[in-house]
Amino acid sequence: MQSHGYVRAVTDQVGTPNCGFGVSNVIWQAPGSGLHRIHHWTNTGAVSRYDFAAAVAEEASAFGLLKRVPMVIPISTTGSTATTPRPTYSVLDKEAAWEALKMRHPHWHWRVHLRLMFKELSAAGECTGDA
Repeated sequence: MQSHGYVRAVTDQVGTPNCGFGVSNVIWQAPGSGLHRIHHWTNTGAVSRYDFAAAVAEEASAFGLLKRVPMVIPISTTGSTATTPRPTYSVLDKEAAWEALKMRHPHWHWRVHLRLMFKELSAAGECTGDA
């Protein structure tokens, strides 16, 4: 983002981002929870790749991790240079995992975890703003 001052992101692909903290928390709670088969897990909320890139730029800038907010340029999948096809909608159904783990909390939203990640990076001095 920072080296060019902009990033191009597709507007017509929607999914749910994941945070390592959230996944590790679910793995930690899984034993003894009644999970007996394969379950999906991601954070809550759906977002396009464009809106996610804009949120990353906004949150990183808010915590002083970027010298300037890069421009996020919306493009369509057909305007992308990606060689691997991606689904237009890849939001996973997590109902069974939520029910088994008794987890229905708004703090699992992807935007909340994104903000927490940047808060931790900022406090730890992990990013220089040159990336």
